[in-house]
Amino acid sequence: LERQKQAKDADVADAEAAIENAKDVLRVKPPFKIKVNIKSLRHLPQMDTFGKCDGYVIVQCGDQKQRTDKKKNDYNPDFNEMFEFNVTKSSQSLTVKVMDWESSGNDEEVGSNQIQVGKLMVGTVEHELTLIGTKNQNVVIGKDKEKTSVLFSVTVEPPERSTGQADGGGAVATGSQIAPWKLKVKLLSA
Repeated sequence: LERQKQAKDADVADAEAAIENAKDVLRVKPPFKIKVNIKSLRHLPQMDTFGKCDGYVIVQCGDQKQRTDKKKNDYNPDFNEMFEFNVTKSSQSLTVKVMDWESSGNDEEVGSNQIQVGKLMVGTVEHELTLIGTKNQNVVIGKDKEKTSVLFSVTVEPPERSTGQADGGGAVATGSQIAPWKLKVKLLSA
């Protein structure tokens, strides 16, 4: 029985290693473009004494920075705003910072978080990041006692290649885009 458990554990470890190796092959290498769709904020804290939060989002990748429109007096604002960034280094991060707009011009940071763009693969991935406060590095808690989060998607577009040119990683260009690899996984037992 112990040998069977060890064999099963070894099979699981081999499968996990194979998945990580496949992910490394499938990751797109810079330069490439990403499209970030800021969808919404959830569970914002009350930032003003006599009002709700007037939230907006700043999205930054490298030295490129863009921002959403502000949404006044809303703890759960929807945005659905799309931004495009050029990724030039695998070490770059996509930083999402949430701000509270103030009429005085001294906007206050609610919190932020980030993801590494060097680990992204071609396609669209949905994200929900919990905001971390910059002053105390704690999770930001909203007026409703829930964790404050930003919901967004990131679409990675592969670099353009000339028609019919192989990219050296196994994907072949079709038109002006690279066709991504296909990974088939067969579950033998559970």
